[in-house]
Amino acid sequence: MSSSSTQQNLSFGNYPIMQSKEKHEDIKFINIQDIGA
Repeated sequence: MSSSSTQQNLSFGNYPIMQSKEKHEDIKFINIQDIGA
């Protein structure tokens, strides 16, 4: 799971809009947690 989170965080800046909102929010939440850690 850690590997997936890292990959998502790296790609967040170039995250495609065609993905679902739920996915987008989930990644955003992961990014916030990563920054807080």
